[in-house]
Amino acid sequence: PLSCNPVEFDCTGAAGLSTLVGGGPVVVPCGSCYVYDLGAEVTIGGLNIIGKLQVPNNYKSTLNTPYVFVQGELEMSDDQSISEDNTSMKIVLTGNSDVIFTPHESVAGA
Repeated sequence: PLSCNPVEFDCTGAAGLSTLVGGGPVVVPCGSCYVYDLGAEVTIGGLNIIGKLQVPNNYKSTLNTPYVFVQGELEMSDDQSISEDNTSMKIVLTGNSDVIFTPHESVAGA
């Protein structure tokens, strides 16, 4: 885990991811928990999760983005069988441009 994140996040009362969306790439900051609250279909300019992003259980949304970097935590689950009728959370990677990943902090031995 990243040194700037707690061992366990407490996401009680966490702000919605929509508060970070502003037209460009979205960064979930280190040490912070945000709850996914975007609409049924949304497009953003990239997603870099350094803290924690919690998607509510059984949340239905399609996220279109050129990249998703998970350096912290991404929590996403569904207690119903996934089928054509229940697609639950869907992440669609878009575009064909190269994206350069820069780690938030150095990792020993990497």
